[in-house]
Amino acid sequence: MRSLIGERNFPSPFDSAQELEVKHSWPRAARIYENLLSGNELSEETTAEVLDRMGRAYYHASFHTNSTKRFQSNIHRAIVAHRKAGTLYGSMGESGVARNFRCRAMDAYLAFWLAKDPSSKRRLLHQSWTIAKNAMRRFRKENDAANLAETFSMFAPAVPVLLNFERTASKRIAMFEEAIRYGRSAIGLTPHNVKDKRSIVKVYVRMATLIDALRSEHDQAQGQESLREEGREYWRRAIGVDREAALAELPRPPGG
Repeated sequence: MRSLIGERNFPSPFDSAQELEVKHSWPRAARIYENLLSGNELSEETTAEVLDRMGRAYYHASFHTNSTKRFQSNIHRAIVAHRKAGTLYGSMGESGVARNFRCRAMDAYLAFWLAKDPSSKRRLLHQSWTIAKNAMRRFRKENDAANLAETFSMFAPAVPVLLNFERTASKRIAMFEEAIRYGRSAIGLTPHNVKDKRSIVKVYVRMATLIDALRSEHDQAQGQESLREEGREYWRRAIGVDREAALAELPRPPGG
């Protein structure tokens, strides 16, 4: 399934929402998506994508408030949007499988932020990462570089958080290495002349951060020098493509 972003027949307010996302004006972007859903007769596929992006906008908006009540409200809105989008993707057959996986992964990830006890948080985060890997494998099989990169960027930051619940060093290292393999796959599939520069910048920064964390996790890991250089190269690439965007993607609340 192709993204409708940039399609000529897509409602023009979508462009405004995209511009607001770049500026990290998430609450305003979410409202535009809501207006698109209430003020237009959209196809099922378009409705699913708007809901998908609205859910992500509400998720990001939750980290731009000092109110606990508003934080929880935005997370709940994001959950509802992703569940609706996931249902629509699920009704589209093979073309919607990967995105359905991604919505389900996001559903679990959002629930993580509302969970109270550590065992529930660990379970939800592990569930989210497992389903996200299904989505990435599917996007990779479909040669969908844009959605593979986007999905990796969305969920890779959750890996270090998940590792807070894992004490076995070998398992921690294995999880880092697994996440890095998905990142390499996303980079390998993304063309050099990709139109959405922000998407590849996010992947480069996520990879540089994960590699640095892996090296800190186990100083004696094999290939330390090659890992160090790989991480530096990703950071150089990110800065080379868009320095401001790269700096904006430095570690923050996961997926933020």
